[in-house]
Amino acid sequence: MNSKAIFFAFILLPFLTQALAQENPSDQLPDSMKNFVDWHVAQAQDFYSVDLPTSEKTTAYHQSGYGVVQLIDKHDIEIKQSLVEETVTSAYLYITNSGIENSGNDSFWINIHNQHAEILEAYVLQPDGRRLQVDPSALQFNSDNSSGTFNDYFYVTIPYPQLQQGSISILTYKIRTDKKRSPMPWARIIYPAGFTPVENFSIRASWKSEKWKPVWQTDYPDLNCSEDQFSLICRTQQPSPPFPIEDGMPSAYDLLPTLVLSEPSTWKTISSTMEELSSSALKDNKKVQDFAFTLIKGTKNSPLQRLNHLTDFVAGKVRYVGIEHGSNGLTPKPTRKTLEQRYGDCKDKTMLFVDMARNLGFGAYPVLTSTKRKSLAKLLLPSSLYFNHMIACVGMPTKKEQCVDLTDPDSSVGNLPHYLHGSVMLKIGQGTDKPETLPKERYAWRVSITAHNRFTDQGSIFETLERSYMSHWGAQLRRSLSSKTKQQRDQWLLEDYYNIYTDRVNPDLRVTGLENYGSPLILSSETQFDNIFDPKQLAEYSEYDLWLRNIIPNFKTLGFHYPYEFQGLHYRSEISYLHAEKIIANIGPTINYLSPWGELNRWYDVNGAQLTVLTEVRLPQATIPINKISEFNQFLDLIFQVNRIWFNYPS
Repeated sequence: MNSKAIFFAFILLPFLTQALAQENPSDQLPDSMKNFVDWHVAQAQDFYSVDLPTSEKTTAYHQSGYGVVQLIDKHDIEIKQSLVEETVTSAYLYITNSGIENSGNDSFWINIHNQHAEILEAYVLQPDGRRLQVDPSALQFNSDNSSGTFNDYFYVTIPYPQLQQGSISILTYKIRTDKKRSPMPWARIIYPAGFTPVENFSIRASWKSEKWKPVWQTDYPDLNCSEDQFSLICRTQQPSPPFPIEDGMPSAYDLLPTLVLSEPSTWKTISSTMEELSSSALKDNKKVQDFAFTLIKGTKNSPLQRLNHLTDFVAGKVRYVGIEHGSNGLTPKPTRKTLEQRYGDCKDKTMLFVDMARNLGFGAYPVLTSTKRKSLAKLLLPSSLYFNHMIACVGMPTKKEQCVDLTDPDSSVGNLPHYLHGSVMLKIGQGTDKPETLPKERYAWRVSITAHNRFTDQGSIFETLERSYMSHWGAQLRRSLSSKTKQQRDQWLLEDYYNIYTDRVNPDLRVTGLENYGSPLILSSETQFDNIFDPKQLAEYSEYDLWLRNIIPNFKTLGFHYPYEFQGLHYRSEISYLHAEKIIANIGPTINYLSPWGELNRWYDVNGAQLTVLTEVRLPQATIPINKISEFNQFLDLIFQVNRIWFNYPS
């Protein structure tokens, strides 16, 4: 890379800011965004008084694998009585071709219900001093259609033209937020550091009246903030190093430092406001009441079974559709309407369940949660921005409250999807005054293997195998297999089997429980393995528990920058061997290995000619400290290596 060219290009910036931008009227924008985004490219401002990283630092970034550096991340926020205007400037230096490939677009979010955006600058400054304007018709406008979540946010993407090593991209945009259009207190979460090096971060918030003064909080020690009567100014004194990226790392929302500004509020206010919005869905619910009693008519089930009847209907027969424009982003529609239409988003489905459960006498209530946040410590100030999902919880007479995710067809009361384990939550109503976390299951991943091996006089082994995948494992497989045609499913089952055994056999494969949501998914097979042993010379037999050896490596982590959130594994296998003409003489050793992370147990049971080998691995969910990850991986290696099954017959 030509460092002199980069430096020269940057020196030219103050002079180029005197040039007028091209005329780019908003009607050149894609039709999808014209109501929400304006293209008002005006004369650039002279605020690029920042040094480029030295050639030594640029080289170091390159050698560390960082192909792009954020030169400027600047926020200017003006808070008014009913309006907030935030002007953001972002500048990136592109160091490598991979940096261009991976980060050649810029972007920002906009809430189309209460925000309007105005793009003021969008161009590329080339090393030779040329300035290339972004084509407004090339901008993209996409919704956040994540399954099971609710919001009004759209993603504006700006593709930069003709990027090369040494190019600098410049984006300036203004977002106006109408505070009156949201029932929730205004708040803004800003990230002063991220996964890309940031050379300069700054923010200035101002207000002209004490009545409009926000509260603020940061957890970034490298951010220097000063506040006076009508403004807050924060800036980093040194470049912010990037956070490492690795497999199995915590969510970015639980990891990155933040600066939060918001209108003064309390968690109790957030909860009670959401209770008012949610309760509006419960009006005129006679049809819902009648339908709830119809679902349990003629049953004499326990309270938990009755609730699961409701869950089966709402989760399995009311499909998820997120039509959430305008006030629907926070307010669920009437439960009667959701019942009639048989579709809705997470709020709609949750409130339909809550309505039916209450009509049956249960103390059900909605709960805000997040599919992306687990750390209570990162919830610096009371705000609804931390939550993107809604579930229901029910107070049970004889046990702790049970929660259910109505967007998950595999869900049952008390059995949440694994990605919600430990997530932050805020109960709606219920006298709530602070957020909590959802419970974690001891073992998120559970599987049971049963195999029977019959030895024949011809030297063959006939195996009958049944694999029962429970809870989240079963749900994951069920979703995958249900989306396939029968031919695709059969091919997947065959490849899955051949991944463990030889492809020289022709197993008879079956799947059971594909439609039984909440129950184990069972994969069965019958296979004959020919010419495995010489019938006249068979004296001993040994093999590994192949399914265990296949599973265990998947739970190791290669990460070393962050603690490892292990979700827990319970594996159990019962493998039997029978040779009608022979009696077992000797068997392998019993195994009892214990560690801080769990245990491996193996024992043998001989009953005449039949031997049954039972293996059980219990590894509870745990947060593995960084300095213990190697020890944890070593225990998994031990499980992989020592699970050999062995026995022999009399000579």
